Formats: sequence, structure tokens, C-alpha cells
Amino acid sequence: MPWRNAPDIDFDEQPQYRWPSWRVDYKLEDLFGELHEKFNTVPIFIQDPDAFHHDVAELAGDAPSKEVFLAKLQERKSQRLEELRNFEENLTALIITGFNRLLDPQMKAFVHLCNSASFDSLIAFWATFLGPNKYGTEPSLGLSILCTSMASFR
Repeated sequence: MPWRNAPDIDFDEQPQYRWPSWRVDYKLEDLFGELHEKFNTVPIFIQDPDAFHHDVAELAGDAPSKEVFLAKLQERKSQRLEELRNFEENLTALIITGFNRLLDPQMKAFVHLCNSASFDSLIAFWATFLGPNKYGTEPSLGLSILCTSMASFR
């Protein structure tokens, strides 16, 4: 997701991230470099269609050329991503300081989302708000794995 950079791993201090890169003609650093970018990212909309249309219409109305318009769109994209980062930081600060009503599983999923900023952690976080289905079965979107991996926060 665009609000986080790929992890910065020191393979000497974090040996759990070592992998047999030499066997496939890569370097260790390619794990969260080229490979991460190509195989572990997914495009996700920054804005809903109405908000994006509003930005495009506003900028197109003020731009004297296509080049200026595209440059302004790039600036607006950067602005919107910065707004998302600020929102996430402010929300995190509120939750950490106790201004929340999250249950323990929701808090663990939120911390995991803040640490990884991955699509699956976003889904896992929202899944913590789901109740059982009509048969009484709880959602199973990898939450047991998430709770196990978050045991250190207990």
C-alpha cells in the first residue's frame, strides 16, 4: 500500500528474513526491493470516484496544458497520500493514548495493520468487527495466524 515503504531489513540483525537468493540469481536485498515491488504490492484507489472526479475537474479547469495538468495531478496525488499518512498517524496516537473502544483482538489487528500496512492486514483488521454468521461460525480470514503472531503484544 502506498502509505508505507518496504521494510528496511538488516539481514545480520534479522536473520529470519534470509532466503536462498543465490539459487535464483538474486541478492538478499531484492526480497524487499524488486521482488517486493513486483510481487507483493497491489494498486488500491486513493479516493472514491466522486472525490477523484472533483480533483480532476478542478485541476483540469485551471491547467493551461496537458503537461501542467498531469504535473498538478501528481502533486494532488502526493497531497492525498500525505493526508492518508497523517490520518493514520493521528489515529494511531489516539488509540495508543487510550482514546479508543477497540477490543483486544481489534487492537492487535490494528497494531499489525500499522506495522505492516498490507492489504491482508487491512482485511484482517476490518474482519475483527464482523460477528458470527447465521450458523454461529466466526470469520476466519487468517485471524488465528494474526493473533498468534501478535502474541508479543499481550
